[in-house]
Amino acid sequence: MLKLNLSVIAGLALALISTGAPAQSKKAAPMPASTSSGVGQGDMELGFFGDLRDDGTSTSLIIGASVGRYLSDNLELRVTPTISFIDSGGVSTTVLQPYVSAEYQFNTRSAVVPYVGGGLGFFMLGNDDFFMFSLFVTPTGGVKYFLNERTSLEYALSYQFPLYSEVCDDIDCYDA
Repeated sequence: MLKLNLSVIAGLALALISTGAPAQSKKAAPMPASTSSGVGQGDMELGFFGDLRDDGTSTSLIIGASVGRYLSDNLELRVTPTISFIDSGGVSTTVLQPYVSAEYQFNTRSAVVPYVGGGLGFFMLGNDDFFMFSLFVTPTGGVKYFLNERTSLEYALSYQFPLYSEVCDDIDCYDA
């Protein structure tokens, strides 16, 4: 039985344009309509996000970053490591979740740029009582809103479908 996890990530993505060919030689790409250059093949993108929640019984902190490189004007390959710290009922748990994704960005010739994609990653969760490992695929979709040529806000929605999971306690390991 597959468990379906839904994660919604909203954060600030800083689109840092690398130097390369003159911006005028690039095709129109995702960015505000008021500028003439844009994000394109060979450019880099850095993103940062986080989430802090405290509901009185549990506290969680999620910190992540992403590094992307545009393989073409619309296709970005991105690596995203995420670490989470969770304290619930006096039990502290750490989660490490890196993944690689490819995203196709639709050139709207405006500041709003929707995208779709997918990726592959792994999930490791551990505390003093057990350790869990999972390999997953994740379809994703989202939208970027470019504030200017180098900075955008991003909202993403993704599902994680486990391909393989295993849990280990003090005695044995078993499929999750």
